[in-house]
Amino acid sequence: GRIVRYHGDLAPWNVIVNGPSITIIDWEESVPDGYPGVDLAHFALACALHLRRLAPLAATAWADAFLARTDPAPARQRRALLLLAAAWHAWRDERDGVRGHGWVEIVDALKPSLEA
Repeated sequence: GRIVRYHGDLAPWNVIVNGPSITIIDWEESVPDGYPGVDLAHFALACALHLRRLAPLAATAWADAFLARTDPAPARQRRALLLLAAAWHAWRDERDGVRGHGWVEIVDALKPSLEA
């Protein structure tokens, strides 16, 4: 598969829209070897968790529906992207001593759907 630069924290608060111009900021978690679609999956999860204030399971369903509207990928691939995004942030929160963002619950909810 194709490798792309991964932002690592693509969320609404890291996007500045000025008329037709869009600027993405806050690149300190960026890595050069990411998978296409993971940033979009994180963006959808961040919107669901932090802006819509959905519980982790509802946020997962909302983010999956968001991706289904924006990306024609099969459902299993969408869930894999959501799992990668959530696992990265669960690891980062553990590293930083942060609790309660819902990332672990999302990982736990998505794993069974990919183990078949």
